[in-house]
Amino acid sequence: LELPPRASVLIPPYSLHRNERYWPDPEVFDPSRFEGEIAASRDPMTFQAFSSGPRNCIGSRLARAEALFILAPLFRQYEVSCVSSEEDDGEMPADYCSLTRKPRDGIFFTFTPRGD
Repeated sequence: LELPPRASVLIPPYSLHRNERYWPDPEVFDPSRFEGEIAASRDPMTFQAFSSGPRNCIGSRLARAEALFILAPLFRQYEVSCVSSEEDDGEMPADYCSLTRKPRDGIFFTFTPRGD
């Protein structure tokens, strides 16, 4: 593929993250996709949470630091469960149009202290 100088290229993360060529059953929540050999066998550019290259997301380092210093200790101390609403039909919450994807009505959790 050859592009002319100063050409604009748009890579839509929403479509890339749902491409069955890279993600079997893309609508299924499966954290194991990011573990070990499965993750190592996939091109690292197929997951663009923070974009890539010289113009990537300015907040990516902060988000990763937050995960290490805040979320990891929290998950070590508590068992975290998603709380269903009374009208829960088992489907993921509906999205609405926004710059970022997020559930319309929020997602609620309970935190139960872990036994040592």
